[in-house]
Amino acid sequence: MVVLPTMNNEIVADEICEFIRKTVRDQNKNGAIIGLSGGIDSAVVALLALRAFENTSYKLVGYIIPSNTNKPRSGKRASHFAKDHKFEHHAIFITQLALSTEKCFTDQLEKTKNQELSKFDRGNMVSRLRGNILSTGATIENKVLLGTGNQDEDYGIGYYTLFGDGAVHCSPIGGLSKRLVYQMAKYLGAPEDIINAQPSAELEENQTDYGDLGYGYDIVEFFLEAKHQLVSLRDAVREATERKFKYDTNKFPNMAIVWSNIIARHKIAQEKMKIIHPPTPIITLNYEGEL
Repeated sequence: MVVLPTMNNEIVADEICEFIRKTVRDQNKNGAIIGLSGGIDSAVVALLALRAFENTSYKLVGYIIPSNTNKPRSGKRASHFAKDHKFEHHAIFITQLALSTEKCFTDQLEKTKNQELSKFDRGNMVSRLRGNILSTGATIENKVLLGTGNQDEDYGIGYYTLFGDGAVHCSPIGGLSKRLVYQMAKYLGAPEDIINAQPSAELEENQTDYGDLGYGYDIVEFFLEAKHQLVSLRDAVREATERKFKYDTNKFPNMAIVWSNIIARHKIAQEKMKIIHPPTPIITLNYEGEL
């Protein structure tokens, strides 16, 4: 049987807050920068940072950086969130920057290879533009750049852009699965519209994480825990089927193929981590049984 970890919300929140404070203190910074997407991961990291900075002189600054592929409601959620929690935030629109950069690459590719940038390459380019802006902002303001990737995305299947959203100084929720991120969001009082928003990097029009991957993060966590707990493929697939995890049957004919895809992505994630591996806090998880 695969055991999914549980956590004490208050203990883990305190551990992550201390990690954030220590990172800022050790690097002799005056606070932190965060990219606000309007999604649950950035909201949870922001709430933890605000909690960490209570009764200190440290400040949190949010950057909202939409391009033409972002839905307006995502930016509005991010802006309302920052206003409601009364921390400084700035909106930087990069549509023209993204389009002009894409044109430069496309012109060059047409000259040399007679091709254009793919949607995948355009999306990653936009993520790297955002990463550059956030890194520059952190440098100018003498602040730590907080990552917003969770364990399933970043360390599980490598679902992030190298030198884009992966280019951060530390990764506060890198030890939390997406399931535990939702749990922490509810504990911290994150807005319902953010909790209920469909996960998406919005690097392409109408993009969703589920649409890209063909499965949800619940199954990613389950299969990676099965691997780490040395549960056999046969038993893991049987249990996953019994748990009735959702996946795209047009992409994957059966659960065993989903397992193979996740393990293949995990190997890629490990290679990406060799290139860039921001620190994560040590947090307390309980494997004695699920709640």
